[in-house]
Amino acid sequence: MSNKRFKPTIRRELILRAAIESARQPGGWSLITRQVIANAAGCSEGLVSRYLGDMKDARRVIMKAAIRDEITEIIYQSLVAHDGYAVKKWLPEPLKQKALRSVMDL
Repeated sequence: MSNKRFKPTIRRELILRAAIESARQPGGWSLITRQVIANAAGCSEGLVSRYLGDMKDARRVIMKAAIRDEITEIIYQSLVAHDGYAVKKWLPEPLKQKALRSVMDL
């Protein structure tokens, strides 16, 4: 991402996409930080905080997007980490099972 000025909604989406791509890498969920997201998005850590909130909020936003888009790599990593984001009531059981099975297909 360049230093070009984007509308806030577009900037947030670009930062969220960078966060999702960082989190879906092997081991990415446990290593995700504002700095990692900022580097991937090509922006400052302050912009990451502005658009995604603190890291607790950012993880929640990333997980909700992972559930919405059925990104099993992120869901599985969260389940394995026992961090609570993927075991919230908003994770449908079939998607949870799909995420767990996805590792067996490798």
